[in-house]
Amino acid sequence: MADFASLLTGSIASLVAVWLGSRFAEVKRVREQVWDRKAAAYSDILDALNEMRRYLELAYQDAIFRHDRDDEDTNRRVTIYRTAMDQLGKTTFRHSWILPEAAHDCVMRLEAALRADYQSAEDSLDASSYACKNTLRELQAIARSDMAEPTIFERIGFAFSRRTPPRADEPHK
Repeated sequence: MADFASLLTGSIASLVAVWLGSRFAEVKRVREQVWDRKAAAYSDILDALNEMRRYLELAYQDAIFRHDRDDEDTNRRVTIYRTAMDQLGKTTFRHSWILPEAAHDCVMRLEAALRADYQSAEDSLDASSYACKNTLRELQAIARSDMAEPTIFERIGFAFSRRTPPRADEPHK
């Protein structure tokens, strides 16, 4: 009887160890996939914002210093700007399920600033460039806090729960 009890205890302990190991591995895999997707989304968004900022600064300098650009150069710049705006909107929308609400709000504020009416083209370019720079800084800060690694205690606690990983804008309980 003692042999059976030790065999049963050993078997149960082995099963628990295997289950724990597989649970920790699954949680780690899911976290890494989410992290990779977030990193790609933030990279695409920041690249688009940087292209938009570059275009707006060049256009502002051209307007202030009255530089005349040929149509081909102007069309090329406008195409790059519009492509960056499309990329920003599509990436933000496509990854809205994984990015925090603050990132989405930041992009929405930028879009509102870009649509605003101004007295002159120079004022519009200046305000748009400023809004783009601020959005870039804000999103970099949001990305840093969102992409920070959780502590070991948070990881262990999550491994035993059945819930999905928390979003960055959810309050910690």
